[in-house]
This record gives sequence, C-alpha cells and structure tokens, in this order.
Amino acid sequence: MLLACPLFAFGADRADDFAILSQKNIFMRDRQPPPDPSRWASRSHETPRPYVPDPPAKSFVLRGVVIEDNELHAYIENTRTGDVTRLVPGDAVADGHCVGIALDAIAYEQNGNVQWIDIGQNLLGSTVAAPPPTTAPAGSTTAPSTGPSSSGTTASDPALSSIEQRLRERRMRTQRNSK
Repeated sequence: MLLACPLFAFGADRADDFAILSQKNIFMRDRQPPPDPSRWASRSHETPRPYVPDPPAKSFVLRGVVIEDNELHAYIENTRTGDVTRLVPGDAVADGHCVGIALDAIAYEQNGNVQWIDIGQNLLGSTVAAPPPTTAPAGSTTAPSTGPSSSGTTASDPALSSIEQRLRERRMRTQRNSK
C-alpha cells in the first residue's frame, strides 16, 4: 500500500518535490492565479472613496411631449419609482425646473444653467435606454378589459387626454394582434 502513494514511493526526501501539488492543484475548479503582491502594496496606501449617491436629475427621463388643450406638456419618468409626471413650463423637477417645452425636448434649468433635454435623455443630458415592452403574463387573455385599468381609468375615460386615450387604445390593439 505504501508503494501506491507517490510521496512514499521515492522516499521521504522526495516528498518536498510533490508538496506543491497539494497546495496548487491544477485540477481544482476554483483554481485562480496567484495574487500579485505588488498590487496589494499600491492599494494599501489608497484611501477609500466615500459613497456619493447619484444626483436626482439622473433618475428623471423625458419620455414624451404632447399637445393638450393647445399647450405643450412633457412627460417625465422617475426611473427609480416608475412614476410618470406631466410637466408644464415652470414646474419643479429634481434639482431644477422646466423653463420651456418644444415638440421633442424640454429646456431644463439647474443652478442657473439651461440645457435642452431630448426625448429619451435624463435631465443630465445622457441618453437612457427605453424600458422593455410589457407583455401579458402566460395564460392571460389579451382582450381589453371592460373594467377600470390598474390606474383606475379606462381607455374611454373623459378624464384622460385625447393623446393618452389614443396611446392606450393603440397598446390594446397591439396586444390583441400580437397573440
């Protein structure tokens, strides 16, 4: 039995030659390269950076502009909460306020600086990916509901603006046609 073990087959003096195999086994799944001591030295002198939260303007995205009652209104989404807010010039949002609305952008003032924000950009001016389309859960019907929607209004509710009614009706049609 002692002859089957390689450490003892060559004698105790050769055991040191094979000790590296028990420390750095090449057949281990979680095998990683050895750490570089020079990287430790440079990091030990760095001071940790404090956590700096994102500015509020980063989480507000311009989703659209509509004409309602002969006035332009902008729709801003808070990506942290999912809430959509309608803006008119003069409304406060994030750390600034809306000073103007065009057909495809708003003028956003923050700390005295005015910047035009296009549809799909956050209030810092960075383009943000559109949210994924919502789909009906498996097994559900795609026929429009005759009862109130989750927001408490229906597509034919007079409280909704005409553009909102058309968008909801179009969404219902596309959901019916996609199945």
